[in-house]
Amino acid sequence: LSVAVTSMAGLGISTGAADITLGKNALGRGAAEPFDITLAGLQLHLQRSETGQVELPGLPSGAGGGDPTLGGLRHVRLTDAVVTLDDARFGTIEARGTLDATRTAAGFEGAAQLAITQGGITAGIGAIATVRNSATTVAITVDPVELGTLLASVPHVAGTGGVLGGTAQLTLSPALEPLALRLDVSLGPGQGPGQVVLDGVPVRVERLSTTLTARWDPGDRRPAQIGLTRVTATVAAASGARSTAELSGQLTRVGEQVTAAGTLRLDRMALADLSQFWPEPWGGHARPWI
Repeated sequence: LSVAVTSMAGLGISTGAADITLGKNALGRGAAEPFDITLAGLQLHLQRSETGQVELPGLPSGAGGGDPTLGGLRHVRLTDAVVTLDDARFGTIEARGTLDATRTAAGFEGAAQLAITQGGITAGIGAIATVRNSATTVAITVDPVELGTLLASVPHVAGTGGVLGGTAQLTLSPALEPLALRLDVSLGPGQGPGQVVLDGVPVRVERLSTTLTARWDPGDRRPAQIGLTRVTATVAAASGARSTAELSGQLTRVGEQVTAAGTLRLDRMALADLSQFWPEPWGGHARPWI
């Protein structure tokens, strides 16, 4: 069965074409249950409120609570899809790409290749998700992003050269609340060595890598623990000297009380280069004294 849906009664959804395969067992019972759905050119417009509730504009309150005719659905494929989310906190986020999801006896498995745009920055993301009754695990790979593009909207900071990429693994509860996160990020060579400009002071970053972990208690949106397994950065001064700094630590929250512990290791740094890595606007009273 092939259909085309140009719009749905004023709702924020439309699709160029849809191929639907109906289940044979359901047809034998006189019911039309989709078994396989392929949507081409889907356009979906969602809204997210300050409380985190996601809604489809135009959909009556309380609608969409589940349709028993989808109980036999086993496979969904989206191509050339565009999903726009108007988020009350983060502004407009747009995702373009493909998605392929399969229902299994244990839950769902799916993969997506998306281009995410927010605040003028576009990042390519590949995701593999496994949905089980106990938890949902999402593995994400982010395509390299130019350092200058990534820092374009950060005040007092600019960047040139170098590309930043990374991977993340997120574990969600059955209610899609975060439980655990692991994030690995690294800076590699791009058109040239990475350079960060802090309040007009250039700092050449030859290597940067970090691993961050987070853990949430069930039902709590704020992380109970954040850990920096390592942050390693190698920077080069104008004198040609290279310095490697390594930071590790952990932040723990119990109720409203937060405790932190960390370690910073610096292998070497010429005193004459200290002013380059310590911009004058950030000096306070300590910088002139040193």
